[in-house]
Amino acid sequence: GPILPAYANNLNVNESGVGLIVGLPSVVKALLSLPACYLVAWFGCGQALVIGLLVDGAGTGASGLMWEFKGLVLSRLVVGVGATLDGIASPIYVMDLASRLQHNQGSFFGWYRFVMVLGNVFGPYVGGWLAHRSKLRLPFLMAS
Repeated sequence: GPILPAYANNLNVNESGVGLIVGLPSVVKALLSLPACYLVAWFGCGQALVIGLLVDGAGTGASGLMWEFKGLVLSRLVVGVGATLDGIASPIYVMDLASRLQHNQGSFFGWYRFVMVLGNVFGPYVGGWLAHRSKLRLPFLMAS
């Protein structure tokens, strides 16, 4: 989110380092997406979703506890691993739920997207508000 660059700057990370930590989870997702499909199949969708969310949350919380660039890089790698698992498992889970609603699938997906977009709209605002009212670390800890 928008707090991450400010947090990295607070740790005296230069601009290229900020770019690295912002983009690192996406690099991890690109590298691990295909192998993660097998893990999701092996664990099952629900269990992989929970594991992914827990790992993502642990990485996010750890990001807020880091005091140096190397630790922040490591925590962002963990975020990428968790986001890979839950990013694959969650649409499968949602499609499974929608398949049970034979006549209301459009409405179900509409509400699903609506809630996801609300999170994308208000999440950064709430994180910014928390950071402004307290410390830059708090949004990471609350999001975990």
